[in-house]
Amino acid sequence: MKNKIIELSKQGKVDEIRFINTDDLTEEYIGDLGKFAGRQPKEIMPEAKTVIVFSTYIGKFVTDFSARYGRTSRLVLSGYYANIVKPLIPIQEFLISEGYKAHIVDGESDEVSIP
Repeated sequence: MKNKIIELSKQGKVDEIRFINTDDLTEEYIGDLGKFAGRQPKEIMPEAKTVIVFSTYIGKFVTDFSARYGRTSRLVLSGYYANIVKPLIPIQEFLISEGYKAHIVDGESDEVSIP
């Protein structure tokens, strides 16, 4: 199972993948659990046993800084948040086909992708 997920992530050009046991997601490990209330893995899917974290390098993207407008996230400007979800869909579909529940949480919105 894990090897298939890694294979699918490589096909999707994912640079890094981590499997985290949800029992390890304590306040000691991740900090103030209330800071992102409603967005913690166990709140989204209480029965979850593993969280899979993906990351991808988006390249050198420089944003302008001005005192008038402040800083803007290069991730938002590049449209990257929308693009990172696409490579995760085959992984989500694979997990579901194997009888697991799988949600994509993209970090951009409070919406959870549920097929």
